[in-house]
Parts: sequence; C-alpha cells; structure tokens
Amino acid sequence: MQTKTVTKNIKKTTKRKTKYNAEKYNKLIENYAHQGATNEDIAKDILHVGKTRFYEWLTEFPNLANSLKRGRIKKKQELEATSLKRMESKMSLLARGFKLTEKTEIVDIKMDPKTGTKVVHKRIVTKGKYIPPSFNALKFKMINQGKGKWKDTSHTEHSGTIKTGIDMTEEELNAELRDIESKLKKAGYFSQDTQIRS
Repeated sequence: MQTKTVTKNIKKTTKRKTKYNAEKYNKLIENYAHQGATNEDIAKDILHVGKTRFYEWLTEFPNLANSLKRGRIKKKQELEATSLKRMESKMSLLARGFKLTEKTEIVDIKMDPKTGTKVVHKRIVTKGKYIPPSFNALKFKMINQGKGKWKDTSHTEHSGTIKTGIDMTEEELNAELRDIESKLKKAGYFSQDTQIRS
C-alpha cells in the first residue's frame, strides 16, 4: 500500500506595510488643510490613497487626525479674524458718518433742426453726498469694544404688589369692570344704552 503525502502551499498572511509616515506627512497635511483642501484632496494629492484608506488611517493614526484638525482650526481662525477686521472697519465708518461721491451719466437726445437727425449728448454729473452716522453701528461698536462698559440689556426691579383678577374679590372685580365700561362708553365704543355685563 502506498501512502500519498499531500502538501499544500500555505501562503503566510502578513500585515501589509503601511505607506503612512507621520514625520513625512503631518506638517504637509496640516498646511494643505489650512489652505482649505478637502479630505478627498488630501487623500488623492498628498497620500496617494483612496477615500476608504484615508478614513481608515484617520482612525488608525491619531497624529493624522490631529494634523488635519489643526489645519482646519487655523483656517477658521484666519477667516474669523479677517471677517472681524473688515466688519470693524465698516462699522467704524458707519458710526462716524462719511462722504461719498456719486457719478451719474446723463444722456440728452435732441433733434438737430437743420439735419433732422438725433443728436446724443452724454455728460457725467458728479455729486457729493454725506451719509450721517448710524446709531445702530455706533451702538454695536460701543457694545463690542467697550469691554463690559456698555451692555444691551435692561434690568427692571419691581416693588409693591400687582393686582390680578385672581386676587380681587367679586365686588372689586365688578367695580373694575364698571369703571372700564364707563371709560369705553365715554370714548364712543358703545352707546350709552349698551350694557356689557349684567
């Protein structure tokens, strides 16, 4: 009797070596994210991987996620600072009032009596205009730059009692209603014969 030996080619499964190199890519990814690149752009242009691999790496490598986050935060802060400066300069201008020059083109069309043709005359009229200070812009500027000195809130304190219908006796309520009824009749809302409450 012969015995057969069966041998199988067993492939060793080894974990694939990753292409991600933190030292090489972190600063580059941060700068690219700061410029406004999307995740897909970073995956394709810098890391040369697909979206799926990129999102796997985000969970696998915290440094990658942190670099991406730092870049986006820098971009956001830069946009906020630029917008704030632009808004403050416009508010400052509106709070002070300003002069501007308006140019208007006026077209005159007349008939030439000798030739019978239309003659077009164009002229530019320059007119100065003053825009007065805006109260709302001044208020906004004072509240935001006043460091707590100016506030847009009001506090009301009340002392004493407030009478509501619930606190009144029936006699007081009827007297109040008769008073209101007489005031409405005097104002002409009802005729003198009309009775609101019996």
